Amino acid sequence: MTRAKEGKGSTYKKTNQANPAKQTKVRAKKVDPLEPLKLEIAAELGLLDQAKTLGWHSLSAREAGRIGGLMTQRRRKQAKGISGADRPMDI
Repeated sequence: MTRAKEGKGSTYKKTNQANPAKQTKVRAKKVDPLEPLKLEIAAELGLLDQAKTLGWHSLSAREAGRIGGLMTQRRRKQAKGISGADRPMDI
């Protein structure tokens, strides 16, 4: 296929600069729903600047694990608080 798809919502770019006859798909960036929590915890630990400037891969395994552990703790605490509020109080 040498002609690019046209129209609204097309998933193809019109041309590839290296090879104008070749089509390349435009990939949509996946949004992680936990990203705001990860950024918040990284900021609290003083790792946000490093992660923003050098990327998440620049963190050590220990630093990344600490962020992941705190994320898990907060999510569990939040889930427990929500489920505990729905239950009737035992007497």
